[in-house]
Amino acid sequence: MKQMLTRYRDPEYTGANRCLPCTIGNLLISAVISAAVAAVSTIGGAIVFVGASAVIYFKGYLIPGTPTLTERYFPTWLLEIFGKGPTTAEGLATADEDDEAAVIGPHQSSDGSVDLEQFLIEYDLVEATSTGEDLQLTQAFNEEWQFEMDRVYDENLSAKQVAAAFHIDDISETTVIEQEGTYSLTTDGSSIGRWPSRAALVADVAAAHLLARRVDTWGEYSTQSRGVILNGLRVFLQRCPGSGGAVTLREETVESCCTSQQVIAATCEETGERILEQPL
Repeated sequence: MKQMLTRYRDPEYTGANRCLPCTIGNLLISAVISAAVAAVSTIGGAIVFVGASAVIYFKGYLIPGTPTLTERYFPTWLLEIFGKGPTTAEGLATADEDDEAAVIGPHQSSDGSVDLEQFLIEYDLVEATSTGEDLQLTQAFNEEWQFEMDRVYDENLSAKQVAAAFHIDDISETTVIEQEGTYSLTTDGSSIGRWPSRAALVADVAAAHLLARRVDTWGEYSTQSRGVILNGLRVFLQRCPGSGGAVTLREETVESCCTSQQVIAATCEETGERILEQPL
């Protein structure tokens, strides 16, 4: 019986792909229609509601075009309630409770923001290309980073190692969670960072090791600023951690059940792993 019912479900909009805001919106519409019918016939209203609910269960929505309508007209704050808001920045967390008390490091303003380009240039991490129109990793840092990434990639990357690399104080309460290819770092149940792949996490851990040795004041930077710097460095990666394959950088449109967003995406050509996916 269960297999028979499964045949009628639309996998594009049900199960793991079900859009909760769409479902709730359609159920509310069903309730309004059913109440109108119930004013004439109680039984009729009940039949309409049960039938509409069945359609929503099997199809994911009742009103045609619901996913598009939700994506276009639902406000961001409402989508965020259901965890369907626009993609947040990936990598080390952009803020935490300790940032307010953090010492303001070089290239940081009073609000904790960091001048990324100035930082990268001053510490010889990037330089101008031959045309002078763009930036690229310096040869020295690129070689150091690739060597460190290869070393880190071969390790198990325990929560303790990751937390230590990012200067997380309460290492004992820190865990690394892998889910469907993405990696999250949490402490005491709160998220500290999120990465689209193991390769991205390896890149950040390796870069953090190098910056701790290169930049005397690295420990003075807030978690927010360190996250911005590490994310910014990943844009310049040319070789993927582990596989050594090329990294391609392009603009893409990322679609979900409820949102559509333009992102800049860096992807390992050989493995398909995402190194970076940031909203534009």
